[in-house]
Amino acid sequence: MNRESFRYAPSIVLGGSILLGIVLLTMLVIELQVVLAVLFLGLVLGIAFAPLADYLSRYRIPRPVSVLAVYALVAGVLALFLWYAIPRIAAEAETYIDESGELADQYEEFAEDTPLPALEDVQEFLADFAAGIDVAGQAFIVFDIGLYFVSILIIAIFFTISKDRAMDFTLSLVAEDQREQTAHVLDAMARKLRRYMLAQLISMAFVGLFTYLGLLILGVPFALILGVLAFVLGILPVIGATITFAIAFLLALTEGLTIALMVAALYVAIESLESYVLIPIVQRSQTRMPELLILVAILVGGALMGILGALIALPATVVLYILVHDVIVPWRQSQLERREAGDEAEEAPAKPAEVS
Repeated sequence: MNRESFRYAPSIVLGGSILLGIVLLTMLVIELQVVLAVLFLGLVLGIAFAPLADYLSRYRIPRPVSVLAVYALVAGVLALFLWYAIPRIAAEAETYIDESGELADQYEEFAEDTPLPALEDVQEFLADFAAGIDVAGQAFIVFDIGLYFVSILIIAIFFTISKDRAMDFTLSLVAEDQREQTAHVLDAMARKLRRYMLAQLISMAFVGLFTYLGLLILGVPFALILGVLAFVLGILPVIGATITFAIAFLLALTEGLTIALMVAALYVAIESLESYVLIPIVQRSQTRMPELLILVAILVGGALMGILGALIALPATVVLYILVHDVIVPWRQSQLERREAGDEAEEAPAKPAEVS
């Protein structure tokens, strides 16, 4: 081995070490992707509720007490909704069961004049599908979802309590002359993320409420369940609305083709109002995300990690979009402006010396 080889040996070792580190880090992220996703969702939820806790803390309420009060309020609102919804859902289910024979006859009459499968084929398919369901496996999935939810909630509570200390620790890892700018960037990202989430929540509530009222007026079974489903699935733009519409359309077919077509018109009207009226109003002063970017992010997240990946895709894309839109792009533009100003200064002709 000659001297030239020895000269490049440290660079080769350093490059190989960096490559090995990247590979190991990638493997670690893949192995811990669910844990990281739960942690990320917990941080997002904590960021969303932090301002409410900050407001209560202004009245000299201890931080842990103010945080627990905020989450207790949210839990109370959820419990109040369940108290209102469960009896009505049970009544709708009871009515639907009582009228199941009549609905089956209506479906058979409708299926004779349409390409829909016969009722016996549908019942056979559902029976085979139910027989193929692994009850124990589904129970474990439900348990895992509950565990994820509780973990996200606990992480959110602890992050909301220790938000200031977490910020101080993060800034301590940055050079002292860059801490003020870093704090400004992090605060701007958190603020815009909260505003975007609030706008999304308003949009979800609009879709859920008008879906419920429209289906209730049309007499579609389980209007309340479908309204709640439209609200929950609204967190997945485009995809959530499509799933809700498909279920509502199938249920509306039991009431007749006319009702089903009216349901289709209702969903078109709701989606149009949301896209062209509501979203521009509630996000007028916020960072608007391109719909194609949102859809691609949800599809990629769902393909990589299933439902959990689809859930983290939207806030993660919002964070990255804000980082690029509000940090990287302005920084790059300022660099180009300074470079152009320097070039113009170099090209400007020197002023002739004044003759006394």
